Amino acid sequence: MWTGGGYDKDQSGAWRFARVPEKISEKIKEMQKGRKRRGWGAVYAKAKIKKSEWTTSIFPDRHSATYLLPLKKEIRYEENLYDGIDINVSIEIWF
Repeated sequence: MWTGGGYDKDQSGAWRFARVPEKISEKIKEMQKGRKRRGWGAVYAKAKIKKSEWTTSIFPDRHSATYLLPLKKEIRYEENLYDGIDINVSIEIWF
């Protein structure tokens, strides 16, 4: 679980992503060593923000040492998420 300072968007502005902190990302990468990798290095995850919980994947960010958690539009609206706010996020991963 972590608290993040808002989230990133892609260049088109259509997608939003919560950035997994570096320390947590390092642990995930360590756990993933020696395992078969999925496309783009994705890792299965169950995510939770407030009352919303969903199954997704996290993806390594090619510009930093972190993973990115895609935030569905449905979740952003249900939980009133918008650019620049702090959010509490928890993820459970499996390989």
